[in-house]
Order: sequence, then structure tokens, then C-alpha cells
Amino acid sequence: MARKLPALNPDNSAFWQGGAEGTLNMHHCQGCQRYFHPPAPICPRCLSQDVGPRPVSGRGKVLSYTINHQRWNADVEMPYVVAIIELADQPGLRLVSNIVGMPVDELRQKIADKPRSRFLVLKRQMPPEVAKVVLDRRFQSVYPKTEYQRFYPQAQPNAQIIGLTNSRDQGIEGLEFVDGNVSYTFDANWKLQFENGLDYYHFASTHSSYIDVLKKREVRRGPLEVKPWNPTETDPDAQGSFSLARGHAMMWSIHASRVYKLRPLNQDGKLLSTVQGQTREDKLKWMFRQRNLTIYPNLQIVDIGTLQLRTWRPLAPDKTEITSHCLAPVGESDEARRVRIRLYEDFFNPSGLATSDDNVMYELCQTGYGARFAGPTQGYARGLRPKSGEALNYSSELQVSPDRWTYGAPLFGDETCFHSGYREWLRLMTRDPSEG
Repeated sequence: MARKLPALNPDNSAFWQGGAEGTLNMHHCQGCQRYFHPPAPICPRCLSQDVGPRPVSGRGKVLSYTINHQRWNADVEMPYVVAIIELADQPGLRLVSNIVGMPVDELRQKIADKPRSRFLVLKRQMPPEVAKVVLDRRFQSVYPKTEYQRFYPQAQPNAQIIGLTNSRDQGIEGLEFVDGNVSYTFDANWKLQFENGLDYYHFASTHSSYIDVLKKREVRRGPLEVKPWNPTETDPDAQGSFSLARGHAMMWSIHASRVYKLRPLNQDGKLLSTVQGQTREDKLKWMFRQRNLTIYPNLQIVDIGTLQLRTWRPLAPDKTEITSHCLAPVGESDEARRVRIRLYEDFFNPSGLATSDDNVMYELCQTGYGARFAGPTQGYARGLRPKSGEALNYSSELQVSPDRWTYGAPLFGDETCFHSGYREWLRLMTRDPSEG
């Protein structure tokens, strides 16, 4: 509703109408060089008649305020706040005004929620033109803070998984690092780690001891409880891969019968309900499927029972350093966070039941590479063929267009997703330096 103006006259019109142009006008006396309010034809201090409106800064501080709940006018929204403001331009220069732009209850709640906070966010994501008007007023104790939001013109799998972080490397939106990380080395070439995160078939053989431990735990503790809500998984057990441009690749799998059991998300009923209400069904399914995303050349996001981000750094042709972080959604429950960390330590840590297996295999492979004579070798296809130039429902759900892709039963595996990384490695090693 438009604010009603009082009766205008030559003295007060500049004060009441200046706001339409973004200006606060106060009456000023040329005789004593002081402002006064309310506007009048004579200065109340020196009785000079040489007075008139002059713009002021608009900055000031609230001396006192009252919250009015009495409906004096049917057109006025209740409650409203009346405040006495002292302007910064002159001590004692005061006016009565309304505090607008935020419901009173909301303001009270913001203050109550953060009793020790040094600042209070009044408004986020203001349009630039509105923010400029506020900043031009230079209100005392009101400061801007520029925020950034990442935009992805071409959606990619797990593209938003890292998100933005604050000064403590904690997630602002999306995911955050769990405090702490681990670093270790293995005596083999770095490309073996690149391959490890992209092959599916090694799990059953290399990590058979881990599978045995899980079976014994299930017998001892009973089957893991599955929470009552699950997204609908109608597709059969399967695995596949996407080979993307510039060496990037993704391996994924579907375990319809047991996909939900180990997920920390199942421990957080509140978050589950939120996710269910905000996410499409096809995205829900992918949240519970296993995914290993490799960002060429040395970053992997491994999303199995828990979530890991790992990077590696070649120290020598036969020595590699690994750094690993546990990732977690911002704001998940304490129980879900506990489950997540235990799963991470159980499987991914160098002292866990899987990483040690991988490190041994890396070093055995490196020893084998020392053979002086060997016949032609090729990667496993194991009954699968790379496909290209065809539409695939699984890639369309993720809004990606892989150069090549494979799909098959989970007992099979494929190495064609390695090829993307090696093609990129070859391109970088043989490119003309002038290309950059």
C-alpha cells in the first residue's frame, strides 16, 4: 500500500517528497549553519528566515523504538515499529520514522537465534539496483557482503558436489570437509590410482576380505536396518561407465537390493524427508547408486557407502602420495555423521580394509611393469563393447553426453573408461607448446 502524505506546504514538501528521488532533505539555516526538524519558515535557534531544504547523508542511529500493536488505521499492517533516529550529520538532529522491510517477529527471532553474533544478516540476494540504493544511504552499522553462487551452464555428474567454502574450508552450501585428512604413499606410478577409481571388477577379488568381514558382522549383529523410506529403484543390478572429454570419466553401479543399507542418509529421517520433497525421482535414484567420478588428472570423488575426495601427487615414476578427505552434507544429523565417519575409516583409510589391499596391488603391478619382454597386451573387455553415438537413458538423466559408454551386468567389468585419461595424457605430452 502506498504511504499517505500529510498536507504539503512550501516548507515541508521537500522533506516528504524527496524520498521519491532517493534523497532525505532536512531544513537548514544559513544564519547559524545548523539543521533543524521539523521544517519551519523560521530557524528555532537564531530566528533567521534564511532557511530551506538541503540533502543529508541518510545515515543515523536508532535512539529508541516502540512496537505498536494498536490498529489506529485499518489500512496499516500490524504490528509496526516507530523509532527515534538521530542523524549522523549533526548531534541532536532527530526525526521520527518507521523501521520497514522486515516483519517484527522475524527480526526478533533472528536476534534470539544468535545471541553472541557480531552481526545479523538482514537481507540476502538483493537485486543490485536495490543494494545500491541502500548503500548510497550509508546507514550506520549497515554493511554489504558480496556473495557468489556457482553456475553450471552444462550440467555434469557431481558437478556441484564440492560447492563453495568459507575461510575454514567448510561448505556454505552442499558438502563440507569433515575435520582432518590422511596422507600416505605407495611405491608405484600415479596412473594406477587413476585406474583404480574407474574399474568395477577389481572389487570382488581385491577386496574379498572386506566382503567376508561384512558377512561376519551381519551374522553377529543381524542384518542392517533399512529405513522405511527409499526412492524407487526399478532398474536391475548393473554397472556402467562414461568416458568424457579431457580425460574425465565416471564409473557407476546399481545394487537395487541393498543400495540403501549403508547410506548415512538413511540415518537422518528429517533430511530424507527434505530431500524427498525437493528432488526428482531420477535424481533420488542416482543419490543412492554408487558413483566414482574422476576429474583428470588427479582428483576423484568416490561415493560408495560413504563419501571420499582424494587427490594424488607423483613423487617419482614409482612413488605416489595420496591425500584423502571425508566429505559430508552440510547440516546432517549427528547420527548420520557418526555412521559416515565410521564407514570412511572402515573402508578408505590407509589402516582400513580396502586401501591397504589397493596399495599392495599397485606395488605388485609396478613390479610387473619391470618385465623386459612381454607380448602385446590389451585391457579387459569381458563381454562388453564400448558404445558411442547412441542415446542412453542413464546419461540423459545426468545431462551428460559421454564420448563413449558401457553398460552390463555387475559381474562384468570394463576398462574402456581408462582410455579417456590416457588419450588426454598423450595429447598433453605430445602437444605443441604454443597451444598452451
